[in-house]
Amino acid sequence: MAEADDKFRLIKRLFSEFPDGEWEGLEYKFSSKITEENKGLFDSLNDFGMLLGALRLNVGQEKNLSFLSDQKSEIFVARSIDDLMSHNTYRSKSPERVLLFKPFDFYGLHDEPEGYLLKTYVKVVSLISIIDSIADHEDKSSGEKTLIFLSSEKIEIPIVYGSQDFREWEKYQDFVELFSDKAHRKQKSTVFKKVISDALRDVDAAERFSYFLANFDRLVTRIHQNYDLYVSEFSFERIRKKNKAEIAQHLVRINSVFSDIQTQLLTLPIAGLLAAGQMEAGSSGSIKNLSIVAAALSFAFLLSFVLRNYFSSLKTVKSEIDSQKNSLKEEYKVFASSFEEDYQVVDGRYKSQRRLGRAVDFAVSITLVILPAGLYIYLNHHDFVQFMESLSWVEESFGRMKLCMFAFFEWWGRG
Repeated sequence: MAEADDKFRLIKRLFSEFPDGEWEGLEYKFSSKITEENKGLFDSLNDFGMLLGALRLNVGQEKNLSFLSDQKSEIFVARSIDDLMSHNTYRSKSPERVLLFKPFDFYGLHDEPEGYLLKTYVKVVSLISIIDSIADHEDKSSGEKTLIFLSSEKIEIPIVYGSQDFREWEKYQDFVELFSDKAHRKQKSTVFKKVISDALRDVDAAERFSYFLANFDRLVTRIHQNYDLYVSEFSFERIRKKNKAEIAQHLVRINSVFSDIQTQLLTLPIAGLLAAGQMEAGSSGSIKNLSIVAAALSFAFLLSFVLRNYFSSLKTVKSEIDSQKNSLKEEYKVFASSFEEDYQVVDGRYKSQRRLGRAVDFAVSITLVILPAGLYIYLNHHDFVQFMESLSWVEESFGRMKLCMFAFFEWWGRG
């Protein structure tokens, strides 16, 4: 171990000080003028049998030297990241020490890689180690490692990938922490196999691991969702069924808010017709007409209180719905967004009932304020034209208006 560490220090120094050489196979060729500073480096590399042309070095000489790269598990010198991953063994298990020539990077000797490529390679190897521990079997008969998972069906994942598959994975640490925790290990493995089976069954075998890396964040989110459901001992369908029942109750409450004032609103056409029918033309009826207008205004004022209470009750129900929706999002974060469509139905019904209330408010203004006031002005300043021919006409008109209003309110309420 100490010898490997010494070699690694020398190799790092060599490539750091002489980065302009050329590779020919496993030989790194470069030229250098021998100085007091680099002679010790060359002599040490020569002692380990890693440097050609380093015999009898004298200060001041110009020498052509060759470094012999020994690609072993204890020290692997790679010309590029793909050079490292071209070895089947090192796709799934990293060497103890790696020096990457271009771009220059390394890890080992308790050093972590600094560059994106080598750092991501280490992450991928870590992911492979985790899913290897979950796999039911592995197969190396083809020369490359293939992990086999048994879920609802058998899924084989050959460990084949390249630097083009590297990503900045936001869920990497979440995945590592999830499977580092030993709690519910069996259930986590079952969830992982199910998610992987569903995601990869239609993907060509040779592309499966690349697909896994490309969709890693999305797959980890699904794994977390399914595992969170297990931990909370809930199922998505159970929660949604319960939520739908509560939403149905809210819809009934929204509709009942209007039903509670519907009978009072049906007096609106009666009041309007009676006010209009009781008015008389001429100055002799001006006091009576004024009294009727005052009564209509008073009725409209009282009815406005009913409508204000209607809007207040409707707002209270909406507040309770929003509170339930927010609680659901907080308690079941992983799938609360799936209920948005259900709450859109409730929001639509609330807006419909609110529009209905405004329409009734407008009708009150027309029927009990503007109409009597207009008739009062007309009858007291113009010759009276018989407003209605008989009492039976009033009753018949009221009956028709009542049916029309009832049908209108029912239709709007269903909207």
